[in-house]
Amino acid sequence: MVEMAEPLECGDLSPLSTDTKAATSRRTQRLRHLNHLIPFSFNFHRLQIDCMKVGLILECGPEGADKKVCELVLRRIVTDIEIVTITLDNKPNLVERCGESALRLIIDGCERVVIVWDLHPPWRYSRPCRKEDRENIGQSLNNSGLHNTGVYLVCIEEELEAWLLADGRALSTVLSTAAHPVKIQHRKRPHQVKKTKAQIIQMFQQQAGIRYVDLIHAERIIRSLPDFSQLRRCETFARFVSKATGIAL
Repeated sequence: MVEMAEPLECGDLSPLSTDTKAATSRRTQRLRHLNHLIPFSFNFHRLQIDCMKVGLILECGPEGADKKVCELVLRRIVTDIEIVTITLDNKPNLVERCGESALRLIIDGCERVVIVWDLHPPWRYSRPCRKEDRENIGQSLNNSGLHNTGVYLVCIEEELEAWLLADGRALSTVLSTAAHPVKIQHRKRPHQVKKTKAQIIQMFQQQAGIRYVDLIHAERIIRSLPDFSQLRRCETFARFVSKATGIAL
């Protein structure tokens, strides 16, 4: 058995119309079954639940690695899920525009909205601060009138590649060939690994002599996961799944 994340709360939707508030209330009623305990297996026997609609706000481009990975993960966990993703290209755009984007997703019928960003984006110019990021994102949400409306924040430390380093089995599958099998070890605490992208670039070069391309290999690594038994050890990944689906791994 697993425990569920906190119940969805609609909170103050005063900027929205009466019809929209009523629709949001109905969506909350439909999610009440997610506030109980649900059995969950990590071998991808996916959950059979009523169709849920989830919104994602990401700092990548329309075909970015973050979008591919996040959507694939959710579809491997929940059988019947509709995902609406807004990509804002980079972290400054995400911080500034996440409020209006979240409002659009809620109006569009999303029961949960998850904002995902990297603590250490590759273009960073100064020392990152999670607290500052959360405050700035919170201000953007407040400016759009969103208070306790089922909008959740997930900061990946350091980058998406922290998730990709977690499971040695998936990496071994992607890097191996018939003539050159590769054995990669698991990372027990991938969210604590420094310079994750640099490490995975080096791994691809040393183990397979190929260049790591996140637009290609990130999704391939996730598809190669036999289960989530290793990846769920990554705190930011477990938080993402919990906030997007209500399921605590």
